[in-house]
Amino acid sequence: MSTHDLSLRAYWITVRDAPYPSIGGGSGVTVALAGMIALMIWEIWANGVAPIWTGVALSPGEQVTAILGVSDAGGEAIFVFLALIGFPALFEFVIRPLSRMSEAETPTWLLGAELGAFVFGLSLVSTAFAADPEALTHQGSALVLLLGHLIYGVIVAVAIEKQEQFEI
Repeated sequence: MSTHDLSLRAYWITVRDAPYPSIGGGSGVTVALAGMIALMIWEIWANGVAPIWTGVALSPGEQVTAILGVSDAGGEAIFVFLALIGFPALFEFVIRPLSRMSEAETPTWLLGAELGAFVFGLSLVSTAFAADPEALTHQGSALVLLLGHLIYGVIVAVAIEKQEQFEI
């Protein structure tokens, strides 16, 4: 094996073990696929489970519309973008790398729950900004919203981890 081959191998090991993932096509596919899987589960939760539990479906697109004053289509587009790309990218490029730099080894599902709790916190704050605090008091809506976001975050985390195991 030549010296050049050894240096490339050392570079590959260093890049692979770095706390931050490389930004490229593979990481984009990983983020998008994880977001797609998590968004499908969220939609089942928001439109299937939540109405049974609380009597109303969860509709974050409407919340975005109320806060930003955009059209219904604009609010829905912003929600879908954040769910498909924004929050999974936050997990992949911020939450996981910060976790890798710490001494403690945090389980993936717990990191995903942290993402879900963060997004839930954003929804609480945005509800306050929309001047609609009653939205979260309707028959346990806050609990359903919290559980939905925790599930979403865990699905994002596990999907990204599983994809990386298969080197997608």
